[in-house]
Amino acid sequence: MSLPLFTELSEAVRRVQSLFYLNAVIWLVFGAAAILRLNALHPNALGVMSELALLMFGNVLALLVGGMVLGKRKRWGYLSALLVLVANIVLAIADDFGYFDFIVLALATITLWFLLKLTPWYWQRL
Repeated sequence: MSLPLFTELSEAVRRVQSLFYLNAVIWLVFGAAAILRLNALHPNALGVMSELALLMFGNVLALLVGGMVLGKRKRWGYLSALLVLVANIVLAIADDFGYFDFIVLALATITLWFLLKLTPWYWQRL
């Protein structure tokens, strides 16, 4: 079973997939930044910062897979992608709110809005 990055489906599905991948890139950059500043800012917080970076990279993987499974036009893929976005939104709101949280919250909310517009397409009979 292969999961191509982009499908040959409608432009709307490719747009949502692109937003998932853009969100993944943002998380990848911030995860890398967290690793790069481990020793510089907080030499005593190596364990905590490492765990945060690992969680960020886990989110990158979840966003990549979430975007890829949308191309399968399966309800489980749609629901999985929806769950990833909702989790990102809830966690962004629950965190100490800053610039990074605003960026990921705005992008996840926009992606969720476009994904919700596709709901009937995933629920119609194939």
